[in-house]
Amino acid sequence: SPQEAANAGIEAVIQLRHRIGIRHQLREMGASEDQLSDWAEKSFAITRLMTLNPRKPSFEGLKGILAEAF
Repeated sequence: SPQEAANAGIEAVIQLRHRIGIRHQLREMGASEDQLSDWAEKSFAITRLMTLNPRKPSFEGLKGILAEAF
């Protein structure tokens, strides 16, 4: 089924990431938690991404996404 194929593709990407050592979280890449607010704020300056996104993010929404990735 399309859902099974999609799930298999996601799992293949996850396994590849592990095999070649791509880090998963921002903290693993050297980020600090105090940078998240600044990054969320700077995200709004990328107008191309903000205008193309069908859902208009809020500052708190962007900060929440970054916090989840941290």
